[in-house]
Amino acid sequence: MSINPVTRHSLHGLLLFLLSSLILLSFSLVKRDGASSENPRIDHVAYDAVIDNDSENSQTEWQTFNSTLLKRDTAADYEKAKKKGKDLWTLVQCAMDGQGDAGEVFQPSALDNGWTRTLDEKRDLEDHWRDYFELELTREKVPRKIPSKDHISFIQLEQTGSFTDRQGKPAGSPAGPQGKPLYYSYYVPSISAVIVKTMFSPANILTKLLTSAGEEVPSSQMIKDHLVPPLSRWSDVTWVLYSDLARKSSGEQLGKLQYLAHDMVTNGDTKVVMIYIMRKHQKNVGRLQMPFPGLEFDIETEEGQALLGTPNGVGTAWMMHDRARELGKRGLKIRLWQMGSANKASVYLAFNMVPV
Repeated sequence: MSINPVTRHSLHGLLLFLLSSLILLSFSLVKRDGASSENPRIDHVAYDAVIDNDSENSQTEWQTFNSTLLKRDTAADYEKAKKKGKDLWTLVQCAMDGQGDAGEVFQPSALDNGWTRTLDEKRDLEDHWRDYFELELTREKVPRKIPSKDHISFIQLEQTGSFTDRQGKPAGSPAGPQGKPLYYSYYVPSISAVIVKTMFSPANILTKLLTSAGEEVPSSQMIKDHLVPPLSRWSDVTWVLYSDLARKSSGEQLGKLQYLAHDMVTNGDTKVVMIYIMRKHQKNVGRLQMPFPGLEFDIETEEGQALLGTPNGVGTAWMMHDRARELGKRGLKIRLWQMGSANKASVYLAFNMVPV
């Protein structure tokens, strides 16, 4: 049966319209799951629930492969993370090409609003991070060396006060070591690095408070209705604190941050993806063994995109997106490895935002 040329042209136009609509919808969903366009300062929810995620079947114990994780459909988790990471990397590339909105600009004084520096001391890097940076730094065009502890800041930030809604009604007070919003990291400006030890965001803690009070899992709007520090997201706090330390300590120029690493990953949704990838690539059959240097993936590989799409990875994606003007053109290489054995193994994840 022949089709009228006019009809064929109309059908072709309709198909193109539907395809473009689907693409735009997919990007809007990624953005909605990350930064809310209505209130971008609050809700990168996708990575705010980074540590101790209480979603079903994802509870973990410190340094322990919980048996629950091994029962999950890790292939499905991997595919979900891979799709999310691919979409996020597309957004990052658009931002690096000058398209899209830049992140909100915060001054260092913003850290004084709602945050207290409860620990600020000089410490040496642990041996496994020395191994990582000795490997990475020697591969740079102009190799750098790991500094002495006098140039390494170990800082813990805690949120002060309690959550309230806009009418002043309390939503609950943070309590206990895992009930208070905090960010706890090594900052090493001389080698452009941040090593994350703990990240409990205000949005994550608020979610716990509301659900423990019997409410449903809060929506983005519900989180917006409760006051949190204007500077609250991990990527924003990390960027502001690192940049301030870099300016003060060694004259490093804004925008040179390169390494974002996660020490002893505990988030269940991230760990199942890491386990899936390590099992996929391990040469021996049986017990999982992937000691340092582990595995490295470029962001253009499906494994690299899956790791970027994990709760511990999307913070790096939004950092690169929101600070694209300062960071400039970057690639991304991701390394993961394991320490320990059997049910007491720890896994480590490092993102290298390689200048191009």
